[in-house]
Amino acid sequence: MNFFTLRKVTVAMLVGAQSSLIAQAAPGPAPAPAPTPLTVSGVMFGQYAYALRNPAGTGHQNNFDITRAYLNFLGKWSGGVGGRVTADVYRNADGSLAFRLKYGFASYNPRGGPLTYKLGMLQTPFVEYDENLWDYRMQGQDPTDRAGYLSSSDIGMAVDGSWSGDKVTMSSGVYNGEFYSKAPGDKHKDVAARVSVRLAPSDEGGRFGGFRLTGFTLLGKPNGGGTRQRFLGQASYRSKRVTVGAFLMSTRDRTDTGTVALPTVSGRVASVLAVVRF
Repeated sequence: MNFFTLRKVTVAMLVGAQSSLIAQAAPGPAPAPAPTPLTVSGVMFGQYAYALRNPAGTGHQNNFDITRAYLNFLGKWSGGVGGRVTADVYRNADGSLAFRLKYGFASYNPRGGPLTYKLGMLQTPFVEYDENLWDYRMQGQDPTDRAGYLSSSDIGMAVDGSWSGDKVTMSSGVYNGEFYSKAPGDKHKDVAARVSVRLAPSDEGGRFGGFRLTGFTLLGKPNGGGTRQRFLGQASYRSKRVTVGAFLMSTRDRTDTGTVALPTVSGRVASVLAVVRF
């Protein structure tokens, strides 16, 4: 055997020995970390505003500001048990920052099925849905919330549902009707429900993607008795590039004071939104 052939055999033996050692020393795949039952997250809406004219007559506006902040504690445990606590930091009319509870509820999703049951201070059926469809809460409240007809949170019990990969979604419940920013009222309650159906898909899935029709109804009575009614219809289309939506809501309100029934007041709220993502 000449030197050239011997050298090739020696190199092959060394390579084989190194491969064997590496194979023996290589650790197995690391076990997947156990899911964390409690997660903490937050969101903050900050802005810089400059105005050439101040309506109050106090000079130019030139300020940095924190208009809203949320701190979320989300729990998810075995057996379908979950919960959420959300702290809401907001600005008072006098300019000071204050703290209040926005969400605080327990949830139960039996056997991973389509229905989730909730109890506590929780999302109302339509405002939470429309805020996530629009996706730009920093620009202001949902129109129904801004007009004082609905709120994003109230105390009560509710059930959420989703079928066929979010093709049909539903949320309904019984609520105090006084919104999360006020104390609970008397015996009167509100019953509210939303149903959303995807009629045509797009390149974005989930409960907002595609062309959808959404209906919402609220029937209840304010403190002291009377009438509180909301009827809303919405059409929307959402893809990865474009979101377009419009709704029209009809309202009827009457508050009874003692034995006197005040006139019923009718109202309308209309909204059109469009987003293009570059």
